[in-house]
Amino acid sequence: MKEEAYWYWLCNRRVLGAVKMGRLLKAFGSPEGIWRAGEAELADRGGLRPGEAAEVFRGRGELDACAEEAERLIGRGIRMIPITGAAYPDRLRRIPDPPACLFVKGTLPPPEAPSAAVVGARGCTAYGQLQAEQIAGELAAAGCWIISGLAYGIDAAAHRGAVRAGGRTCAVLGCGVDLCYPEENYPLYEEILQRGGGILSEFPPKTPPLKQNFPIRNRVISGLADAVLVMEARKRSGSLITVEKALEQGKEIFALPGRADDPLSRGCLELIRDGAHILTEASDVLTALSLSPAQSLNYCEEAKFPLAEEEKLVYSAIANSPKHRDEILRELKIPESRVHAALLNLELSGAVRQTAKNYFVRTGSRN
Repeated sequence: MKEEAYWYWLCNRRVLGAVKMGRLLKAFGSPEGIWRAGEAELADRGGLRPGEAAEVFRGRGELDACAEEAERLIGRGIRMIPITGAAYPDRLRRIPDPPACLFVKGTLPPPEAPSAAVVGARGCTAYGQLQAEQIAGELAAAGCWIISGLAYGIDAAAHRGAVRAGGRTCAVLGCGVDLCYPEENYPLYEEILQRGGGILSEFPPKTPPLKQNFPIRNRVISGLADAVLVMEARKRSGSLITVEKALEQGKEIFALPGRADDPLSRGCLELIRDGAHILTEASDVLTALSLSPAQSLNYCEEAKFPLAEEEKLVYSAIANSPKHRDEILRELKIPESRVHAALLNLELSGAVRQTAKNYFVRTGSRN
């Protein structure tokens, strides 16, 4: 039986998390050693509870099925990278309780590449979303990998900013890499891979997006990064779990300031009060990572959006904060039908987007 089959079998033991897998690997030397252990050994030497030991022992009969599944992974574009493998990221090896195995589609950040995790609220403000996209784009353009979790809000904005700037980004999932959660982010999932980025998870394929998986994956997001950027976070939020893990891992923390009366800024303001770096622009992070900024980005040019003269006028009237269509009409004094047509073309090209009905904002970086 190939070694991969035993690794896949071990990763599919649902009663085992990273801590217990690590303990078992230390006690028995390899996944095959764990598979060959008796029920009493699993409890005595492996430190499992009786019910857990019984469950793992009963699962021995699934080895053949796991071997077949492991064989199919390559055909599905999925790599399985055990912690003993040469391709396993050194950054993750050094964190407490590293995943025993990673499942990967696409490319992982190279060991020498600087990287920054961008995290924040799913239900973020337009301001937070715009800042996440702009700052992630500027960092990515300078050669920094962007790490996030592909969730709604800040995560998606960070990934989107990176790919639109022509950079690389890696999404860490709380489900199997063969699934995209949320489903609405599937086009972004595909774009990350098409642009040379990666999708990874410590959970085996077919694992559903269970609620308890997301706090677990947060240590991987911070573990892959040199610095963690918190764009918006409530006083108690999942983003602060990532920060807690990042501090345990010795990572630099940056927080975007916001209004004192905004609940979505309370977490960031408290982080700043407690010693986090204030994040006002990408250069704050570039300096910490010893990177030089790329040339100023214009996303219409960077993404090669061909704009007609009228579209350029409408685009120039749209700011980096949401602006209502009526305000654009008043400023430009162009016939309403032509402004509507230009806005539609700009939105279809990805140069602008609606943050609310009839409110438009640039998707690009500061010029």
